Amino acid sequence: MGGGHSPLSRKLGLAVDNVLEIDAVTANGDIVHLTPSGTTSVNADGVVSLTADTDLFWALRGGGGSTFAVVTRFKYKVHEPPSDGFVQFTCAMYYANETHVHAYDIYNALNDFLVTLPPEFGGYVISTAPAQANPTYNTSASPGMIMVAFEIWGGLEKAKPYLQKVMDFHPEWHIKWPGTCQPNVYKKWWDYRQNIHDRGGFGRTYLWDSLLQVDSFNDNFTRVMTEGMGTAYLNKLVPTCTGTLIGGKVTEFPADSSSVGPGLRNGLMALSCGVSWPNSLSYLDNIIISLLQKWNQELVKLGQGVYYNEPSSVLANWKVDYWGDKYPRLLAIKKKWDPNNRFTCLHCVGSDEAEKVPESIIG
Repeated sequence: MGGGHSPLSRKLGLAVDNVLEIDAVTANGDIVHLTPSGTTSVNADGVVSLTADTDLFWALRGGGGSTFAVVTRFKYKVHEPPSDGFVQFTCAMYYANETHVHAYDIYNALNDFLVTLPPEFGGYVISTAPAQANPTYNTSASPGMIMVAFEIWGGLEKAKPYLQKVMDFHPEWHIKWPGTCQPNVYKKWWDYRQNIHDRGGFGRTYLWDSLLQVDSFNDNFTRVMTEGMGTAYLNKLVPTCTGTLIGGKVTEFPADSSSVGPGLRNGLMALSCGVSWPNSLSYLDNIIISLLQKWNQELVKLGQGVYYNEPSSVLANWKVDYWGDKYPRLLAIKKKWDPNNRFTCLHCVGSDEAEKVPESIIG
């Protein structure tokens, strides 16, 4: 309910842009059915009321979960797949070798390349820092990598010129994994996605995020990423940053069509980074988080806003970072539908006021 991006967003929009109906239970126990044209409510006595009020429907599409109501059902718009299928393309390059840090050249090339991609190109740019062998963290030495993982709507012909640029860029730096740096065509989206699984957790993980716009991809981006990765390496940490490509169709919806913030609506990438360490090293939590916060602050300065679903827990300006000038309207809707702050969590709409209410359930 914070937006919902995916490799298809550049072609079809965010998840919230494709919601048709929502069913939810409100703080007073009413069951509500929400649509773009109004709200149907059923109270505990079975009394049904219909209004043209669409505020809650608007708020739940971008305003975040855990704060307005308990959602029990979404109805989404579905789309016909392209007749010529999908293309999947993954190509990884070594972050560095014994004598040269390739990352400067790779990031600079990506800065120029990403802004040229058509909306059919979705997917990710994934960066992993070089690693020192560290038995305490259970990590082995690694040169790190920067990888593009494109998932492309439509056939191979239109994609070829863009993919060829990647294949021709310093092939001597490419990591020679089987099947990589070559396009793979799938007739159905599920044919590719069914074998992709999330890995299990690693104990303690710290996340941070920034929403980057077209003008964010410059020398400063290269500097912030390489300095951050370098600092992590010197401290024997191994961060991974996943940049989800947005833009395209996402930017075509009217700004007030949902409650997502302007940074997500106008962004080119949602960049989320994370570092994990074992639970046995919990005594290092504050030291590690303090170190990573400096990198986080630099990334946030590069763009506009933070993605609600993958944020740092330390945000001084979270209301603006998440929702920009939409926060006052969201807060008014919160007070209308949950005046006693029954629903709340860290940095949810109204959470700073919820802390003053003793009977609140702090998530």
